[in-house]
Formats: sequence, structure tokens, C-alpha cells
Amino acid sequence: VDAAPERIRAFVGLRMSAEIDDAIAAFIGEICSSGDGVRWTPRGNLHLTLKFLGPAIDLARLSALGVLLMRVASETAPFEIRVRGIGAFPSLKRPNVIWAGLEGDSLAQLATQVETAAFEAGFEREQRKWTSHLTLGRVRDQSRARSTIRAAAAMRDRDFGACIADRMAIYQSRLQASGSIYEMLHSFEFGAAGNR
Repeated sequence: VDAAPERIRAFVGLRMSAEIDDAIAAFIGEICSSGDGVRWTPRGNLHLTLKFLGPAIDLARLSALGVLLMRVASETAPFEIRVRGIGAFPSLKRPNVIWAGLEGDSLAQLATQVETAAFEAGFEREQRKWTSHLTLGRVRDQSRARSTIRAAAAMRDRDFGACIADRMAIYQSRLQASGSIYEMLHSFEFGAAGNR
């Protein structure tokens, strides 16, 4: 009897530069305190999700998606992303997720192309409107997080700098008690040269 195909939790994402990761880590260090009721995103996990693929994806489906993403990447020129502003879902008054805003002319277009490629590869379309953001932390306890939330709101105009986005990747996400561990499975460089 053949073993069931391996299934993984996966997403298509984009990393920022090391300088931006450093700036965000410094910001989190300024506003967080121990026992503040927020699970902060580790520096190495900071990313923009272009498309969450699902919690149990057959690896064979990822290779079909990879071919389509290679085409999208080859038609996408590297572009600038500015990381600026602090916000929260649903709001900074009662946040569940604290995030940093992203500005980039090509971001929404890229996300739409990735969504279309994923649909063509057999993945379901996302029903919610896509918003470009970096998740900085998830609020686990509103009362313990009050002072941290106030500190974040006071810095809502914080500018973390800009970087050039030159690739996207498919990541596997392993959920553990201590948080998620991300492993890059396939990388797709923007511009035709990287995808021969």
C-alpha cells in the first residue's frame, strides 16, 4: 500500500531586507515588555504573505504552482517596498494583530498575479480582501497588552525604511508550541535572468 502523500502547511511570501528586519526588531524591543500578552513575530519570521495556500497541501500541487510562479516572477521587475506605519486588525483600540504597513506600487498587482496563478494550479481563491502588511505580533491578552498597545499607537507613523523586493518564495510553515518555523522550499527571482 502506498503511503499517503506528504501534506504541508504552506504560503507564498516575500521577505524584507536585513536592515528592515533589524529596524522592526528594534521597534518591538522598544515597546514590548515581558508578560505583555503579545506573541511577537521572531525577526527571522517577518514576511509579507502574498497567498496562504492552506494547512494541508499535497507537495505535487506545489510543483504545478511553482511553474506558474516562475512565469509571474520572470515578468515582474524588482521594485521598492517602503515599510511605514503601525496599525492593527481590527483596530489599534482593540487589536488582535499588530502590523507594519507596506507601500509599493507593484505589491497589489503581484498579489493578484500570485492569486491567479494559485487558482490556475487548483488552489481556492481567497475570499477576504488582500492587505499588504507585516504581522509584528498577535495579542493574546488585551488587558496585559494595554501599555504595549498604547506605545504602538503612539508610534503609528514610524518609518522602517525601504528595500528592493527581488524575489518571492514558497514557504513551508511548521506550527510548534513555541511558534511557527518557516522553511523556504522554492525561490523565484524577479526578472527573467534568475529563472532560466
